[in-house]
Amino acid sequence: MAEESSQVSATSRRLPALYLACREIAGTDTRPLPLMARLLETTEKVDAVVFITTHGAGRVPQLRSSRPADEFVVELRLLLEGLGHTPTVHQSFDKHLARLTIQLFARPAPDMVEVRLGSGMTAGQYRRLGESLCLWRDRHVMLICVDQLLGKLDPQQYRSPHDSYWRGLLSQWVEERNWEEALSGSALGSTPSFVKTEKALVSDNTLCLLHAAFGIGGSRAPQRLFGFYLDDNERALSGYCWMD
Repeated sequence: MAEESSQVSATSRRLPALYLACREIAGTDTRPLPLMARLLETTEKVDAVVFITTHGAGRVPQLRSSRPADEFVVELRLLLEGLGHTPTVHQSFDKHLARLTIQLFARPAPDMVEVRLGSGMTAGQYRRLGESLCLWRDRHVMLICVDQLLGKLDPQQYRSPHDSYWRGLLSQWVEERNWEEALSGSALGSTPSFVKTEKALVSDNTLCLLHAAFGIGGSRAPQRLFGFYLDDNERALSGYCWMD
């Protein structure tokens, strides 16, 4: 029996993790083939979805769920407290995320939680949050960082995930992490500059979420870059996916 169990665990794979940039979602019509149907095997199940978002209104993180006493909410609260940030818990769920869920999944997951991160965390804290959540992917939990782009965007200032700037930044983070691992335990006299940057406060919403997504993805480069149309008005999602 134990041998059979070990074979099952060896063949099961962790769920993908995503970073999504999306405009305000309008309408509730599902697409013929939801995005997750393209990423998941038909036999894979999703027991819960954790959305990671940001809010610029304050430094205190928020946890939002229709079931605030749920075990996932309790675990998330303890995880954030371990990083030095005590979140507030709300019995509600963002309407934009509810609409997004309809577009992403053929059937909604039993549990859906939003972790709404505030400002005032460092790059390292965002990454450590992501690294801690990365283990949840083995528990049939889908982790999705959602960069909600509300209102009109200045095309001169906005960079989509397809922009080479962000892809270059992620590649740089991978290189820095490889160097950090290689130098750990060595007789290095001073802290490398890229380690010091992890102590810097991050206020830009996109950077906050990318740091978290990078941690959720195991501090690796994403395996997929995609765009996904939501409706006939060319509203679309774009972003990255970590499959491993």
